[in-house]
Amino acid sequence: MKRWLGPAVGLLLAAAAAWALSRFVSGLSWSQVVTALGRLGPGSYGLLALLPVVSIALFAVLDRHHARHLGHRVPWITALVGVTCAQGISLNIGNSLVMGGAVRLRVYGAVGLPWFKAAMLSALNFLAVNFGVVTLAGIGWWVAPTSPEAVGRVLASVGVLAGMGWMVLSVVHDPLVGRTPFLTRFLGTMPSPRLAAGGLMIGALEKGLVAAVLLVLLPDLGVDTWSILSAFLAAIVVGKWSQVPGGLGVIEAAFLSLLPVTPKGDVLAAVVAAFIAFRIAYYLLPLLAAGSLLLLGEARGWRGLPRITTP
Repeated sequence: MKRWLGPAVGLLLAAAAAWALSRFVSGLSWSQVVTALGRLGPGSYGLLALLPVVSIALFAVLDRHHARHLGHRVPWITALVGVTCAQGISLNIGNSLVMGGAVRLRVYGAVGLPWFKAAMLSALNFLAVNFGVVTLAGIGWWVAPTSPEAVGRVLASVGVLAGMGWMVLSVVHDPLVGRTPFLTRFLGTMPSPRLAAGGLMIGALEKGLVAAVLLVLLPDLGVDTWSILSAFLAAIVVGKWSQVPGGLGVIEAAFLSLLPVTPKGDVLAAVVAAFIAFRIAYYLLPLLAAGSLLLLGEARGWRGLPRITTP
């Protein structure tokens, strides 16, 4: 039963998202969307081209710091290759902890990182980044003046408390939980409060930059900036936990549902165009890069990639 629960929930959410999107875009023609894509301009496409590069660089910083915490040194080029492969696969296939962890295990394991350290590194990254995202989303919902009073405040509180809980755990884990060998065997050693805070900041910064780029692409929706950002960040969280590959359709449907005002006509066409351009840059291009690097790396046995060492 449990084996089928995850896929069943994913299919249900995908179907619900497809139904919701069909309701939102009914009456919209592809010619309107194509016209809106042409209006984005070279500046917008330049920002989109930089977005995955900055995202990968930030996560490479986090990989290096977590690896150092685990007693290993990851060269810059190795971290960039590992993150590019892991990010491209996990973003598009879903289940970022499992898929991203498997790819990191393959790439980093081939150049000297023990498999259990690669698993711990992936888990630390997953927790830090996701707690950073939900914390940022929670702050956005608190600040947005038009967020629903009941649901919005509850979601905001959960997001902020999640980030605070991660920080509290980093303070009390080693002196309390870490003294219990049974728990330490499974949980390992938590990062220091400074490193935990850095992980939260990188997760929040990365998704903040993603949201800022999307905000530049979107037309004037007649809604305050914080409401747009909070709707998008909440949609990202929903997409992440839906297990739908890439959150395809789920993110878009959730975003449109959470906006205080539903866009219509040419404004809706511009929103759809913005999401299409965003998905090509943030999802499709990293997937192509990841596939190319994995094929090349496997063909060459990952020879030439700088090895991971101990300080």
